[in-house]
Amino acid sequence: MVAHGVPITPFLGLEGSKLLKEEIETFNPIRIQGLPRWISSREKRHNPQTRFGSIVFAIKNKEKR
Repeated sequence: MVAHGVPITPFLGLEGSKLLKEEIETFNPIRIQGLPRWISSREKRHNPQTRFGSIVFAIKNKEKR
């Protein structure tokens, strides 16, 4: 799944991906498999003019295979 328009500043740093996962799962009825990943480059995310970005993540499937 892809999410666009995600604010970058609150989720930078070592624990940013974990915090982002917690936020997504808290405010949406889904569970994420692994950690979300930024689509944009690290350089672009750390540019002061870039305020929002896109992330990609996998959703856990309720069905057992």
